[in-house]
Amino acid sequence: MTQEQARPLGIVPANESTWEDIEAVFGGRGPGYRCQCQRYQLAPGEAFAKFPVEVRAARLREVSRPTPRRTVMRLELTDEDR
Repeated sequence: MTQEQARPLGIVPANESTWEDIEAVFGGRGPGYRCQCQRYQLAPGEAFAKFPVEVRAARLREVSRPTPRRTVMRLELTDEDR
């Protein structure tokens, strides 16, 4: 096993991750890089306002839960990496 393969993985809730970790998930190009508001996930011509209030409220409740459902996984840096 190489040193690269032996690095430990860190898994943390997305809401406890650093902004640098989140940027790494979205990458350096494409729709996710340009907009992190999730608007890029809508189909062409689709808008949040077109969803009924009940649907938008349910989505807001889902993302506002105290128990995070999304996680970020990253390679932990070693002293040699710094």
